[in-house]
Amino acid sequence: MEIQNVAPPGSPLARAQELDAILIGCVEEGRRLKRQAFAILDEMEDRQFYRELGFNSLGAYIWDRWGKSYRWFRDQVKIEKMREQIPMFSEALDSGRVQPALAKEIARIITPANAETLIMVTEGRSYRDGLVALQDVEARRTFEEGKAQSPDDPTRLEFRTIKVVVNEETFRVWVDVMTISERIVGASSTYSKIVENMLDAALSEFVHSFPQACEGVPAASREESDGGDPEGSVPA
Repeated sequence: MEIQNVAPPGSPLARAQELDAILIGCVEEGRRLKRQAFAILDEMEDRQFYRELGFNSLGAYIWDRWGKSYRWFRDQVKIEKMREQIPMFSEALDSGRVQPALAKEIARIITPANAETLIMVTEGRSYRDGLVALQDVEARRTFEEGKAQSPDDPTRLEFRTIKVVVNEETFRVWVDVMTISERIVGASSTYSKIVENMLDAALSEFVHSFPQACEGVPAASREESDGGDPEGSVPA
């Protein structure tokens, strides 16, 4: 927002305008430095320079230097990439129409084709309500894609039931995870979604900490080609 009033020197308005200009400059410089940091981390990962510094994974390096997870890094890179490719998304975040906390959730699924819909369903909503809205949009898309596929299509979406027997302590942890998840995203949180998130995190950990053990495993190959979106390892 531009301020049109010309403030008398030394007045409270003049000081307010001065601080406002400084803050805007800090925000712009912060974004520039963040993009530069991401470029540095990309090179560190591509050339495995983190090993030269004594770290066994980029996730461990980021955690030590920045106090952030590998998944956070990849989420931020994705957000910045989508900001550049889809101006509507960037404007919605900058204007406050969409909660910053929803940025990574939207960035993971946004395309030029669905950008308007995703912004419309999340505009002005809390993180929890916005996440539920995004899940509804994705559920409808997945359902339609499943209907459009031939029964003989090897990529057809299918569901499987997994039965796992665990001890009492592990079960209590499971119940606690469900409680926390429901508090974050509401009743829409499902067992399958939690399992999906846990498997993503475990797969990323394996790919970045135990690459030799992952050779020839299809899911691990996809994880590497995607740039390791889920969270990586942290130092021991």
